[in-house]
Amino acid sequence: MNDLGLMPSQPKPTATPERPTKGAEIGARLRARANKLSDSAREAARLRGMQLIYGNGSGDKDRASGR
Repeated sequence: MNDLGLMPSQPKPTATPERPTKGAEIGARLRARANKLSDSAREAARLRGMQLIYGNGSGDKDRASGR
């Protein structure tokens, strides 16, 4: 401790820039590509994504079957 009763300052760690992860690199590329889409192309991509996720063309969720 010093005369004022404060703790001594900690030494700052050396700043090394973090390397972006593979997922961050892919995300940046996809965002750059998606930013160029028109509204109709963006809607078509959204509907295609919903079809891939939920398995139908309307983008609505299918009901899960009972167990």
